[in-house]
Amino acid sequence: HATPGRPTHRKARRPIVLFGAHDRYNFGDLLFEKVLRHLLVHRSGYLPAELITAGMIAVNMSRFGGNPDVKSLEDAIGMSHASARQGLGPFDVIFVGGETMDAPWEQGLHFLSKGAGKMPKQISKCAYMFDKRLLLPTDASDPDFQTAAWNYDEPVAILNSVGAPRGDLCVSAARLADYVSFRSLPLGVTSPRVPKAE
Repeated sequence: HATPGRPTHRKARRPIVLFGAHDRYNFGDLLFEKVLRHLLVHRSGYLPAELITAGMIAVNMSRFGGNPDVKSLEDAIGMSHASARQGLGPFDVIFVGGETMDAPWEQGLHFLSKGAGKMPKQISKCAYMFDKRLLLPTDASDPDFQTAAWNYDEPVAILNSVGAPRGDLCVSAARLADYVSFRSLPLGVTSPRVPKAE
């Protein structure tokens, strides 16, 4: 039944990719995704179908209490490209958090479950962070390919509760984020919430 005073229909929102290390068994990483999904659905009004859980590989994590439909990053990026070409806009992304700022691709592969199946295509030098512009189709800047129906608005990227970087491996991708919150403060930062610098 509809709630009195609330509209029964609403405009669809651009989907959000929840990208993180929930493609392998680690209680904290599995919990991050569950908490964010719950808040986005029950506090922000997103529909479950508008939230795309993604990791390095496509995997069913339900036997560990995780998401049964984790997409690979490659698949999530492809879905975002298709959405942009249909005029709905690219997907936004939340980097779900944890100690991901210094995790190289090779380290991510090492921690994936044995027998995970097809190894992922390398998208980024970082295991759980990437340049948000990859969510745009590769022809996004070519006016010859654009039509009025296509929507190439820049994706919004949020780094949620990430550990402070000890090196510069993923810093270039992090600098493109629109909002960053740290769970441990990097040197010289006095607030756990750091809006994007203009």
